[in-house]
Amino acid sequence: MPTVGFTISNITAKRTGEMPPALQIGHRVAITNVEEMDMPALGKKGLKLSFEFGTSYLDDKKKPFGEVAITGNLMFIGHNTAEIFMGWKKEKKLPNEVNLECINIVIKKCMSKAIVLSEEVGLPSPIPIPFAQAEVPPEATGKEKKK
Repeated sequence: MPTVGFTISNITAKRTGEMPPALQIGHRVAITNVEEMDMPALGKKGLKLSFEFGTSYLDDKKKPFGEVAITGNLMFIGHNTAEIFMGWKKEKKLPNEVNLECINIVIKKCMSKAIVLSEEVGLPSPIPIPFAQAEVPPEATGKEKKK
């Protein structure tokens, strides 16, 4: 099913204390609601999937000291939207393949925003950022280059 829209309705980033010496960063992504909607421009019915994305920062005693939270909607179209919607109404679940696709889109779109927001409020990046490092000459490490 292709994505035909992605909107963010709310963004929150906060730090509630000083950076602890040891910390844990956790992530959560959830589809919280699914609605059918007409898409007249496409001449089809589609689905509006509401989502929540969050990154939590906990100290070594599991006490929260920061958070980044994003909520919004994905719009999808596909050949079996009515079936997917009925499954959601009945069980509050999406088919695995659709759920994975939705979760991956949310992660891709929201993680880059979470990186920027965490920096703005003085929290570590929610994912490791690679850094360039100076090349160490072989003689400094005690290892010689093989010829």
